[in-house]
Amino acid sequence: MVVNVEGEWISVDQVEFIDIQEGLQGEDVMTFGYQGEIYKRTVMRK
Repeated sequence: MVVNVEGEWISVDQVEFIDIQEGLQGEDVMTFGYQGEIYKRTVMRK
């Protein structure tokens, strides 16, 4: 499982998990910390 941060695919194992929600179309949307910033992105299989 990966998330996209500024065009780079990052494994969810490399980020600090904060929260996960279901998006409008049933997708997993994760809030996480990475390199001192907080992001909210859709989780993708890659």
